[in-house]
Amino acid sequence: MFQFPTNERSPAIQRLALHLEGNQNVYYSSTEGLVRQMRSGSAERTTLTEFFRLNADNAVGYGRRARSLLYQEIPQWFTWTDKKRFKGREQASKMIFRIYFASINEGEHYYLRLLLLNQQGPTSFADLRTVAGTMYTTFRDAADSMGLLVSGRHYIQCMSDASHWMTGSSLSLMFCMLLLH
Repeated sequence: MFQFPTNERSPAIQRLALHLEGNQNVYYSSTEGLVRQMRSGSAERTTLTEFFRLNADNAVGYGRRARSLLYQEIPQWFTWTDKKRFKGREQASKMIFRIYFASINEGEHYYLRLLLLNQQGPTSFADLRTVAGTMYTTFRDAADSMGLLVSGRHYIQCMSDASHWMTGSSLSLMFCMLLLH
C-alpha cells in the first residue's frame, strides 16, 4: 500500500464545510485540545463561518474581493491556515474545492448548499436566507424565491455530484426521492 504515491497527487483537494448554524463539527486530539479550542473560540470556526467573516470584512485575496466570490471560489483566492482562518493568497491556487455533499433528503442542508452554490457575498446564515430585502425563515423558501427550484437544474447537479461516490442502489433511491419531490 505504501508503494503508491497517494500523498503527492496534484492538484490537491480541499473540502469546504457545510453545516447549519451552530451545528458545526469540532475536531480535537485530546481533552486539552478541546478545552483550548473552546476558550479561544476556534471551535466555532469552520470554512463556512470564516467565509461569512471574509464577506463581512470584504477582505481581498490576490486582488479579488471576497464579496464577489461564491463559497466554492474562496479557496482559489484565500488560503485556510492552521489557526482556522482564511488569509489572502499571494497567487491564485490550482487546488480543487469541494463543498460537502447534501442529498435532497437532508432538507435544509440541501437548500443551504444550493444557496451557497448560487449566492455571492453572504455575511451570515440570516443574510443567506435574505432575498430582495425579505428574510425567509428557511433556506428552502429563500432558494424558491430566488427561482432556484423552478428548473430541474439543481436535481441534475445533485445526481451528478452523487454519482461520483454513491453506489447504484443508493443512486436509485435518491432518484426515487427526486421524482417524489
